[in-house]
Amino acid sequence: MRKDDYDWKQFLSFSEKLYADTFWKDDPVTKYRIILSRSYYAAFHCAQDFLQEYCLQDPDIHDSEHRCVIRNLTMMKRKTSDFQRACRKIGLNLDRLREKRVQADYRADWSFKDAEAKNGIMQSHKIISGIDALKEMLR
Repeated sequence: MRKDDYDWKQFLSFSEKLYADTFWKDDPVTKYRIILSRSYYAAFHCAQDFLQEYCLQDPDIHDSEHRCVIRNLTMMKRKTSDFQRACRKIGLNLDRLREKRVQADYRADWSFKDAEAKNGIMQSHKIISGIDALKEMLR
């Protein structure tokens, strides 16, 4: 990450602070929706930056920006088999979190619970930690 680049992990920090905040107690569903959305975007942008920084994008994968990142991870064919397995696991977790984010951002009929927001934060941490571990594997 360059000095002037935005640190996408701040979205996850914001989600954690919002989760702990009691200000939103009258409208917890909105709070949970925001938490899920920002937690996903923290993980997504960290994954996207990782793929770009290490030149790991497959030029043959064409899809939406989000699906490209997920597919590049889940279908990784470079480096060692351990690296590929780790990428696949991260990609699958990112896709699950993406599905929750889509529900949070677009499904008015979906009602979120506290546990889902907390799980979104945990999943985002897990994905970002996994990406950090991949970086270590490449050093």
